[in-house]
Amino acid sequence: SEDNKMATAPTVENELNDAELKQDLDTVKVASIQAPSILMDTKANIASFTALIKEAAQNGAKFIVLPEAAITGYASQDFKHSWCIPIKDRMKHLDKKTFTAHDPEPYAEYKDGEMVQHFQRLCKQLQVYLTVSYVEKVDCPAVSVSQEHQNKFFPDYKCKFYNTITLINPAGEAVSHYRKTNLWPYYDYPWATPGKQLVTVDTEYGKVGLGVCYDVHKILDGYKELKIWTLLYCIAWVDDANSIWFSQELPMILKEKEIGYNIIGCNWSVPTRKEKYGWYGYGNSHLYTDNGRILASTNELYDNKIIYADVPVEKRQKSQK
Repeated sequence: SEDNKMATAPTVENELNDAELKQDLDTVKVASIQAPSILMDTKANIASFTALIKEAAQNGAKFIVLPEAAITGYASQDFKHSWCIPIKDRMKHLDKKTFTAHDPEPYAEYKDGEMVQHFQRLCKQLQVYLTVSYVEKVDCPAVSVSQEHQNKFFPDYKCKFYNTITLINPAGEAVSHYRKTNLWPYYDYPWATPGKQLVTVDTEYGKVGLGVCYDVHKILDGYKELKIWTLLYCIAWVDDANSIWFSQELPMILKEKEIGYNIIGCNWSVPTRKEKYGWYGYGNSHLYTDNGRILASTNELYDNKIIYADVPVEKRQKSQK
């Protein structure tokens, strides 16, 4: 709605202007690809995001960030279908009044599978860094015990599933794999296993970290200690109508914590349609500077939108040039 767009617009005094950006010419262009995904249609998602990644690269972006689980889908666009491992221990967490459950096993991807390899080839062709975000599966070792015993003591089914980012560099190498460490209990508990650690990667522009959506409530201080330059942050946000989380609340937290690194946020969107969606949180992607100011943002909620920004490279990197 228009009311929602107005409420989520960044405050004027919080926006950086062009003059401020031009003060530091030693920058790198980043792109946040806000776009819908189709749950359980990896082929369609690969095609749509491949085209958008090419567009971002052609416009000069060197770092490209996708929404959370963009390639496999995170939830259905009407927020009525969800992932859920089909065992009692996981299904007890599912909101059965809201969601139809789907086993992620046929749709999840291995971190070294053909899907990731496709984006490795693409990154090498385009010479870009890319956050490939997806539901990852890891086969569990077979356990030679009764089914009853296995269900009781090994409740993770035949696979474990992670909410994963694979970072690919311009050489086409998968340089890191990050698994969402702070699961959203309401939606993630029916299917996801939490990751165990933060991940950083040294690039020619500075040290980057990786994060996924609900992680933001716990990872900010950890990455401050790790002294990263920029957080590449994949999001599939769900919130109340007229939320001011990205435009006002999160910037305040970033300023209070004095995090000292940029955040390239990329939220999901939904397709334009005549009837209203019964949920909120999509759209309004924001990118933040190392002092919590808004570097770039969009008020768009629907369809495809690429948000660009020029980010100053890490200071220690400048001295080496």
